[in-house]
Amino acid sequence: MRMLRTTLSLGFAASALLLAGCGGSTSSGGSTGGRVATSPGVSGTARGGLIDVERNIRFAFADMEISTVGQVDQQSSDRWVVRGVKGTLNVTVTLQSQSPSTTIVEVRARTTEADYDNEFGMQLLNKITGG
Repeated sequence: MRMLRTTLSLGFAASALLLAGCGGSTSSGGSTGGRVATSPGVSGTARGGLIDVERNIRFAFADMEISTVGQVDQQSSDRWVVRGVKGTLNVTVTLQSQSPSTTIVEVRARTTEADYDNEFGMQLLNKITGG
């Protein structure tokens, strides 16, 4: 009975941590949080301000042969959008500043309005955040 109680307690503790957003990442260098697949894309947290993460995007785009479309859309001082194209894939990377040293990165890679490629998006996100 004691073992069952301990197992249940650990299960509830792990669930509580995941619900609180403490799902950790084993990646190093640049990532401060877990990566999440959302229905239209993937998102994660990167170390660095907007300018630092935008530089990582340029390197990742070059490495993955994604052509940049237009200029960085600085929608506000704490929200930037970078767009690119690779073949028939349209890529949108949205940066949201959380603090001067932390940025939320959301990647959407799509071929049509309803068809997203989250696997490609995750690869790009990992390159941007250093995961």
